[in-house]
Amino acid sequence: MRNRNFTLPGTIKDMFLLTSLLSFLVACSGDFKSVKYIGLKGKVKLVADTVYSIGFTRFDSEIRSISLFEMDSSGYCFRESQYNKDGELATSIETSYTGNGMIARTRVEYHGEREDWMKTSDYCLVKEEKDQWTYVTTSGGEEWTDVKTWDGLKRCMITITEPAAGNQEQTSGELRSFYDRDGNMIEEWQEMYARDTLLVHQVTRYRYDRNGDIVKAFKIYQGQTYQDTITTECFYSEYDDRGNWRTRETKDNSRSGYIVKRFIRYAD
Repeated sequence: MRNRNFTLPGTIKDMFLLTSLLSFLVACSGDFKSVKYIGLKGKVKLVADTVYSIGFTRFDSEIRSISLFEMDSSGYCFRESQYNKDGELATSIETSYTGNGMIARTRVEYHGEREDWMKTSDYCLVKEEKDQWTYVTTSGGEEWTDVKTWDGLKRCMITITEPAAGNQEQTSGELRSFYDRDGNMIEEWQEMYARDTLLVHQVTRYRYDRNGDIVKAFKIYQGQTYQDTITTECFYSEYDDRGNWRTRETKDNSRSGYIVKRFIRYAD
């Protein structure tokens, strides 16, 4: 069993690599991109999410960020573009797929003024078996291997992330996902390690409405310096004629939140 004493990586590069690994673990777990039309109803061609900040007592009309999701002719998201509040491209993500709709490669480019080792991340399929696929993530000049275990419904149940051979100084991780009978992810367990020492332990539980949209999330976080429990609630006020939401307000118990205005362009 791994040591559950907490520690943290010491350099800026270590922290960037840890953040990148956390992002890849979460982003590629379910993965929503392996679901046609990113799980929306109808043949979706493009989705634009504009995020506005919201305070505890007033609505701030300033744009916080914009995310664009573009679908290919098969309905899979092949490009995601993230813009900052000034309208500048911050992150671009290109994804290609296998013949059965599983992710073959994801390439992330981080724009703006950055060190060279912070500019790109790659996530590539290198081995395919019946219910276990192996991916390699390259980020910041470092490399990790992801071994994913899938069920018969293309849902990722377990992801084990280990650093490349001979590079045991880097972080490793484990992500376990649980689903209900409707295919909704209801719980995630996530742990990150440096060698055998625990960096982060996090459990997230989700609740859904009858439309299949998340209405509440409970996140229990434990790190070296603190523990926290965050409850996030989502409120939907508009839906289009396909049954997809157009406005979502999200708040958590830290009294912060945001509003998302969603534009959807359909192919039919």
